[in-house]
Amino acid sequence: MKKNKEILQSLRYFYYGWWRKFLYEIAHEIESNRNINEIIINAKSDYLENISYTKNLERLDKICGLEDIPKNIEIHHNAG
Repeated sequence: MKKNKEILQSLRYFYYGWWRKFLYEIAHEIESNRNINEIIINAKSDYLENISYTKNLERLDKICGLEDIPKNIEIHHNAG
């Protein structure tokens, strides 16, 4: 786990902070649609039942040190 954390923190070219708000919006949309779509609710798929995009983004926030920043804030990095 520690090695994964170091790898994620070193991937500066991805600019997670820049994508963060957008990823949370997508996660919210997917999870809200999943909860209202009867076909998906009744599906017996371990894959769909076990994934929480929001919880995984919150874990990534913690790794990147962004857990205290509101999810609706846009973060821009100076690529210079």
